[in-house]
Amino acid sequence: MSIKKLSAKAIALALSFVMVFGAVTVAAYENNDYDENGYEENGEVAEFALPDMDFEIAFLLDAELVLDEDGELCEDFLYALGLEVNRYRRLYIQWMDTPNQYFNSDGWINRIRQRNWEDRWQLTYRRRYPVAWPLTYDGIEAALLQALKDGFTLEDWDFEVDWSYNSAVLTLSDTVNIPFPEGAERGELPNLELARQLLIENMPDKMYELGWYGEALVYVVPHGPVHYRRFEFNRFGENNAIRIEIMPVRTADGSGIENIVEVSHATEGLGLEVTAERREYIYNLFEGYILPRSGLRTSTVLARYQGVNVDAEPEEYDEEDEATPEYPQATVVRLTVGSTAYTINGVAHTVAVAPFMRDGNVMIPLRAVAEAFDAEVRWDAANRVAYIYVQGAEASFSIIVDTGTTAIVNNHTFVPASVIMSILGVNANVDNGVVYFE
Repeated sequence: MSIKKLSAKAIALALSFVMVFGAVTVAAYENNDYDENGYEENGEVAEFALPDMDFEIAFLLDAELVLDEDGELCEDFLYALGLEVNRYRRLYIQWMDTPNQYFNSDGWINRIRQRNWEDRWQLTYRRRYPVAWPLTYDGIEAALLQALKDGFTLEDWDFEVDWSYNSAVLTLSDTVNIPFPEGAERGELPNLELARQLLIENMPDKMYELGWYGEALVYVVPHGPVHYRRFEFNRFGENNAIRIEIMPVRTADGSGIENIVEVSHATEGLGLEVTAERREYIYNLFEGYILPRSGLRTSTVLARYQGVNVDAEPEEYDEEDEATPEYPQATVVRLTVGSTAYTINGVAHTVAVAPFMRDGNVMIPLRAVAEAFDAEVRWDAANRVAYIYVQGAEASFSIIVDTGTTAIVNNHTFVPASVIMSILGVNANVDNGVVYFE
């Protein structure tokens, strides 16, 4: 049985944003009962102020310049920058994804972390939305609007902008703390069976709404673990330290271990302007040591450990049990009616003409979706026929345009979502103007 992905339960709201110095005003419409959040019923408009966004700044450092031969922070480096270690900590972390990284491909992250100063595990569920570069309030607003349209709530999820060298993402997080069971010790992470069990049992309500999430968690395997060291330097106050973390991870070719070094700083509720000032300060302080590229550590670890534990199967797995879901497909295409932006496995793309509604059908740009699934589209202008060549198919499909089920808009062929499903053999789900193909 294949997993059919359900889109997030949509909020039937028209949302408008005004973000000034880190504050957002949200206007809610329609007949939705959200009185506890400041919304009103019967079509009235109510507004509430969103707290200033949290940010995390992060730069990769050149390990050869900042570490000594033992993999520790070089004394000469610290002396040159006038850095004195204020606090030292150890953290143990592993990311949980399917062997083909289905969650990550669609912007989801499942993480289990243990911090050496606590007797508990932290389970974190995350959803990431790319933010347009260079980072501006407009870009943050657009990503936040999409998150709210996807059904995330400001009350139940923590919002943070992760700002790297030349990229940024909006990260939504829900964290659950699990006290150590009897016999567990600091520095220890749950084994595979327990990790899966904990992630499934502690899913936020949002994951139950999605439906497919819990089924896919049955197949997650560890990516890691990574045991990393954190050094804190008191530059913006004790609770606003600059942090340098040393993370030993597998090399890209899997032949050994290398240290990835990251300098970071988190600002909580201080807004974009203050964060930008601190980012410039950190960049100038570490100038000459910073690698000129972005490198979110989650993406790095997932890439380095993909396939390492591919043979780990859930104990309940039974090939004869037809009710057991298969691994989800790797390709997920997400489009929104009225928006030229769409994603393929969480990566942002644009189309010249946005999907639209006609006679109750969502009209989809044929070429964009077909090519995402490795199909080829050829256009016969003389006969006004679109030919679709699907990998593995014995014959091509043809669509004669200008019929009742097709449309040409600015020289782009549009067909109903059902036609895409029948030609490509993919699942589709439409919910309040958001369309998923997989």
